[in-house]
Amino acid sequence: METVSDTELSNAFFIFIVLIFSTATAALVSRRIKHFIMTTFQVQRLSETKCDHINAPTKQHNMAERLEAILQLEQSDGFASSMTTLGRSLQKTNPRSRVFSSLDLALVSSDESKKPTSHVKENIDAFETPKHRYLESELRRLCQPQNATSLPDQLDLPRLLKFENQLPPPQFDTTKVARMVIEELRISLLDKEDTSRALAFFQLAAIGSSQSVFDNPIYYHETFCNLLEDQVENHSLFKHSSSVDGLQMLLIDLLVCFTWCHWNYEDFFNLKGSERFPSQIENDNYPYPAQKMLEYFRRSASEPFVMSHLSVFRLLCSVWLESSFLLPLASLKLSLVFRTCAQQTGCYEHRQLLPLIEQSILAAENPSVKPFFYDLVAEIIEPHVDCCIDTHDVFYPHSHLQGLILQGMWIGQSSEIRAKANHVAHILGRAYPEVKLWTEPCEARTSNTQHMHDYSNTPGSSDKVIYWMDETREKSL
Repeated sequence: METVSDTELSNAFFIFIVLIFSTATAALVSRRIKHFIMTTFQVQRLSETKCDHINAPTKQHNMAERLEAILQLEQSDGFASSMTTLGRSLQKTNPRSRVFSSLDLALVSSDESKKPTSHVKENIDAFETPKHRYLESELRRLCQPQNATSLPDQLDLPRLLKFENQLPPPQFDTTKVARMVIEELRISLLDKEDTSRALAFFQLAAIGSSQSVFDNPIYYHETFCNLLEDQVENHSLFKHSSSVDGLQMLLIDLLVCFTWCHWNYEDFFNLKGSERFPSQIENDNYPYPAQKMLEYFRRSASEPFVMSHLSVFRLLCSVWLESSFLLPLASLKLSLVFRTCAQQTGCYEHRQLLPLIEQSILAAENPSVKPFFYDLVAEIIEPHVDCCIDTHDVFYPHSHLQGLILQGMWIGQSSEIRAKANHVAHILGRAYPEVKLWTEPCEARTSNTQHMHDYSNTPGSSDKVIYWMDETREKSL
């Protein structure tokens, strides 16, 4: 009698297991194929009975009309469930694929019934062999819902100085550690690769994040101030960040909080002149975050670097020149902090700030940013028209106020700019009535003239016009 060895038993058992597994796999595959075929026929019947206008004689239909028709049929539970099942079956065939056909686009749109489809512009049949293929990023952009929320007319101060997307605040033990991080960030921002640069801008927004005013000591590091100024001046701050969702808003929030904290530093801590520390840090009048920030510099045996109003204003002017590329909420927050700073100027500061506004208007490539600068002129001079604005500021041959008004009243300017320049002249007219004569039509303003500062050849501020204004003033007096 022959005996069966252990090896033969093992082989027989292995063959038995393989047969069972193969049978189960074949049954499972058969069920999936049968389910897929039945689902496909069900979708075809539903589309023929409830959406006849989809199968029009023309082979190519507008994709937007197709998707709207599909969304109208979503109320039918059978159709929605069939489309969802079919979509899952298709995704299982190639789950790692990063390209989507037009049929996938229809499936995604049918699952997200509340998303608008009027922005889909491609012409392709959703149920025929696709001729176009979409990347995942393109698909998400096409299916992104439109933002129908309206912007508020104004923002209160807590909302203005709050990050829309809150980031965890940075924690630096000493100023030396902070300087090292900033220098590494400066190198990263010079990277030519877009992804690395975008990550560097996220890091910039992260170390500049704020949860409360005067709580982030990084704002008062000279290296950080210089880094932020460089990014604004070379126009790279928004040029390389506009393609990343949310990053532009983070950078605007950073700029708003940064400029506000520098502009109001001395007033907040009741400082004068060259003082950088209040006499008593542990004061109940100061919020705890501000006390903690000052203690950070005292512990590091260093003083905070505070930018002057002139430097802050120059930074805001440079950012506003690029405001046409900003999101609506970002532009609103920037304009509000800019206007608030202009309203809080001290006596005689207009002599430093008005030349910046004049140069910004002449340097603006986009005309849409110019009217706001005239609003700033009105905000700056109105509190001081009866105190520190004298005849030298108004009637001096190279007066920036005179140049701004005459340039704004030039017949070649838009009606909006002329109206705002007229408003500035009306404010000055409260103390100097003869200024109102500047707003009257004058042929000399349309003649071939040259700007008094040689910034451009814009008519309205030449020596000829200024001389005519001086004669008018003498006659009116």
